Amino acid sequence: MAEKKNRNALRSIRLIKEAFLELLATEPYEKITVTDVTREAGLNRGTFYAHFDDMDDLLHQVIDEVVERASELLQQSFDTDFLENPLPILEQLGKYMSESYGLYGRVLNSASSDIFVKSLGGMFEKKVHGWIDAQNVDDPTTQLMLSDYLVGGVLRTYRAWMDGEYGNIPIEEVNLRLGAFVKAAGRIIPRRTRQ
Repeated sequence: MAEKKNRNALRSIRLIKEAFLELLATEPYEKITVTDVTREAGLNRGTFYAHFDDMDDLLHQVIDEVVERASELLQQSFDTDFLENPLPILEQLGKYMSESYGLYGRVLNSASSDIFVKSLGGMFEKKVHGWIDAQNVDDPTTQLMLSDYLVGGVLRTYRAWMDGEYGNIPIEEVNLRLGAFVKAAGRIIPRRTRQ
């Protein structure tokens, strides 16, 4: 009996999230209510509140899933040196964003897109900072600036691509160009001399 209840709970959560994303396709986040979501999902408000505190909780959980998946993809490519060979990481991120464009587009087009960008940016920044730290960059300020530059540039470029600012350029071309920029940045950073 507990297994059936678990399956029902997972099904309800999935239906609520799917309904929320469907509504985000046509409405700004701020205008979507619990009633809208439950009506779209074919569930009652009690079911919603059994799994989420409020609409912000639902939004955060959806964003957390997206960021967690992107983090898993980065971890798979973590063994590569981002500054020397950024393409494996960029290809993973680009592929995920491209395949999940519907979800990303809906979340990013809502007024709460900053939550998503900050979450993804925070995770990506930790990874990039680790790669930069491994390069023996002498000055901590340079490390921080390079990290901010790379993270902000990569995320802003992907966001612009999703918003159609680059026309019909394929994600593969975006990744190639980003890869060249990252490599160029990696070549100019001052490193500690080994003694």
